[in-house]
Amino acid sequence: MAKRKRYTENGNSDGQGATDGGSGGDEQDYGNQSLPVAVLPPDFDGIPLDGATYLAMVRQEAATHPAVFTAAHNPYATIAAVPSLPAVSRATELGIPSEEWRDAFLERFKAMREALSLTPSTSLSRNNVARMPKPRSSDAGNKAWFRFIFGRERPTDQNGEMIEVDGDEGPEGEEDAEEKVEAQGGEDEAGSSTARPPLQPTSSLLTRFTTGQILSLLHHLPYWFTIRLERQSVDAPSAHPPAIPSLLSQWCFALLAKLDTRLVSDDISTLRTLARASIAAVAMRRLQLSEQTDDETDEGEDEEQRAEAGAWTVVNIVAGLWGQTDLWESAEEDLGRIPRRQRGAELSSAAGAAKTSE
Repeated sequence: MAKRKRYTENGNSDGQGATDGGSGGDEQDYGNQSLPVAVLPPDFDGIPLDGATYLAMVRQEAATHPAVFTAAHNPYATIAAVPSLPAVSRATELGIPSEEWRDAFLERFKAMREALSLTPSTSLSRNNVARMPKPRSSDAGNKAWFRFIFGRERPTDQNGEMIEVDGDEGPEGEEDAEEKVEAQGGEDEAGSSTARPPLQPTSSLLTRFTTGQILSLLHHLPYWFTIRLERQSVDAPSAHPPAIPSLLSQWCFALLAKLDTRLVSDDISTLRTLARASIAAVAMRRLQLSEQTDDETDEGEDEEQRAEAGAWTVVNIVAGLWGQTDLWESAEEDLGRIPRRQRGAELSSAAGAAKTSE
């Protein structure tokens, strides 16, 4: 059995290159020949008459292109990875929680809501707390809810001014009469008219709340973010006060965990006002710190995150659970106007923003 011809550098086994019409000196080695290849005459018109002529034309055309060499694969070769620094987002620069934190928190918050809905709670005796206020958005309702939560009358805000609550007032004298009845009822059920410790948002207490009462209290909570609560010992004296008093942030968290997700547009507006007030509380806190000296504001990143955690929790719940994601853009826009060390006059405008609804 005859062996197959093996082409060499000249194109065939006898050293004579003929595939390009007699100029086979620079032929490439095409390996073992399986099919016959014709020799193109000098006066070839370019029309192949058979397969052998066509293969000769293919080789002639391939000879006009530069040779291509492929390196053998080296399984031990490694490419040194060039370390790249992650891009710093606008939110990170402004001290706003990252998207990873938001997603992880929402996942756990939804799981907690589902667990609470399946957990039976012991109803709280009506003799343990004062009478539940009615869901009202008026100033009388604001006072009633404050008295219910804190066990005392509502004080003035941080500027020493009385709080003005926007809302629907009833007929003349009706609100005042109802307020007196609720105050008297609270004194009777509590046993005395003296101030009592603030109520904590326990699960047994939350079972008494209706959706209307939850929304009513969430409507009034932003008005209390600027109230002086020190003498009620809501927060222990600290060089790093929180953006929102801890008791208020706990109530916000608990009420949002209890609130139904199916709400109408007016109810969503109440939640947006609460979230924007939380953003304004963060802005106001940063402005207050900017007015102090470096020694007075010796605050690390951990202290800042803890102080602002309650406010960002409220924003994240409203934005994620009720689909109000544009609130994060509002936070970037509002906090982007506040330099870290601005001394200034924007404190009053930030405080006013906490009381402004959309």
